[in-house]
Amino acid sequence: MAEQAELTVMYYFASRNALAPLVISELKAIKDAGFQQNTNVLVYFDPAEPDVECKLYDVNRKRKEQFKQLAQSHPDHPTDQIGDDNDSFVRKMEDDEIPITPAIQPTSTGAERLDRFVNFGIANFPADNFILILDGHGQLVGNDAFLPEDDPNSAITLNDLKTILANFTKSGSTTLQLLGLHSCSMSSIEVAYQLKGLAKYMIATQGLTFVNSWPVRQLFKKILNRVKQVKDAARDQAIRNNQDKEQAASNAHLGAQDLQDLIEKLYFLCMHNATDFNSAGYSTDLVLCNLDPANLVVVRRAVEELTGILKKNMVLDKNVVKDLVLLAHWESQSFFGESHSDLFDFCDCLGRRCEDAKAAHNDMVDDLTKIGDACARITKLVGVAQDYSKRFDNLIVHADNSGSKYQYARGQSIYFPWHEPREEDTTRVEPPDRLTKFLTSNTRIFEKYEAYDFNQEADNGNSWASFLHAYFSATLRPARYTPGHFIAFAPTEIDIKSTDEDENARANREAALAAAFSGLKDEFIAGVTLEPKRTPEEGELCLCPTIKNHPQFSITPQALRRFAFAQDDEEDDR
Repeated sequence: MAEQAELTVMYYFASRNALAPLVISELKAIKDAGFQQNTNVLVYFDPAEPDVECKLYDVNRKRKEQFKQLAQSHPDHPTDQIGDDNDSFVRKMEDDEIPITPAIQPTSTGAERLDRFVNFGIANFPADNFILILDGHGQLVGNDAFLPEDDPNSAITLNDLKTILANFTKSGSTTLQLLGLHSCSMSSIEVAYQLKGLAKYMIATQGLTFVNSWPVRQLFKKILNRVKQVKDAARDQAIRNNQDKEQAASNAHLGAQDLQDLIEKLYFLCMHNATDFNSAGYSTDLVLCNLDPANLVVVRRAVEELTGILKKNMVLDKNVVKDLVLLAHWESQSFFGESHSDLFDFCDCLGRRCEDAKAAHNDMVDDLTKIGDACARITKLVGVAQDYSKRFDNLIVHADNSGSKYQYARGQSIYFPWHEPREEDTTRVEPPDRLTKFLTSNTRIFEKYEAYDFNQEADNGNSWASFLHAYFSATLRPARYTPGHFIAFAPTEIDIKSTDEDENARANREAALAAAFSGLKDEFIAGVTLEPKRTPEEGELCLCPTIKNHPQFSITPQALRRFAFAQDDEEDDR
């Protein structure tokens, strides 16, 4: 076990998939950043090739020890080496490899591997402060699958992630200062709420992120330099006071202001690195948020207040509010296939529309005012602080974006699909077959979503999930043809053998059609496979989402006739 350090940085690459060769350069960048005696850097890397074991690196451990020994015999020799200076030598990662326990091998699930990696780091590389960065595929909310990997197919649920991060709080003295989620679409209110209090701050994105979009080498240089600066400042002060400089350095620690300053600089490094992505036409966004439970509980309660008012009005005979919600949903910033909406922007759009609607709907002024007030409270809570000096007290410390795609992103998204998700939708992730094999449980997507803390801890039954239920129901367009409505909708399309049929015969034929409809509908839904579309010219996957909330099955009477009365059809077709 290593000595107690000032800081341990743990970097986890969930790369037993197509990402594996792309992250090799990031591994090299971490090594090339250098080393600092009071900072541990522990990296987990999972290659994608069959029969290749996962790797665990104590980065630059041999060089750290060499410099430490040289400094003991040569007092003027530095103990730290940050950056390359003029050294162009390419060092191999295998110099840093340390034995890995069988428990962290790829035969275990993703959740088990991450859990054991975290526990290994806490136990063997103790420190006053920890930083954990998770790198891999994201978009957890709506799939309940984070960092998916192949061989075996596995991923981490939101509750798994909560349980794993709780390891940092078990000892009572270990503090996870920063959780970095270098993954797509992870800055959501559901994720932040589930992880509240388990880390102090979180950096993530609402939209897409790209391999190498975080400047890993510069991030680690910044981390190493900050610890070095604190220790060197203590040494300089000790020299001026004729005290033991090494003892003074040992007693010097990163303070709260040092850590906030470091985390903020890491955030800005990631944001500034996006410039080249923008020049290549890619839009980017980035969020730094405070996971203080007090902030998140207040936001949850404000969302519940809005939910209660909307649910009361989200009924078919009150189209005004339903239409305002639909329009605000359509107008507001969306992410990842229209499955998430920016919480601030949705409330801002809805609040403005409610204010405009008051003049035309005098009988609804009270409800429209309540909705607008609830929206205003939410935007205040999830917006950046008006007083910049108090930004670290806010839920959203910083939220920035560049490019056109995410220009209305304000920091926290919320799950807001256009129609009720179906179990088959879990196969439609990027790449589309990533989760097909392991998501085989009978638990529907929405049941997983309802189990999140953000919904489970809601008061008075006003969870966001309960609003989505009402929204899906109120906006579901009636099927064009349903049993009992064939004649009402299109009497000329009903296959009536004779205009002289009596009412009983007509009723019997309608009942037969209804029975055929129900049977065919059940058969269709049971066997439906919602495969992603492919473009005909290239055969590439098209993950274009639908924003239409239509019934899952409908059939016209004439088409139903082909299924219900096949023998008659064959005779008619002769």
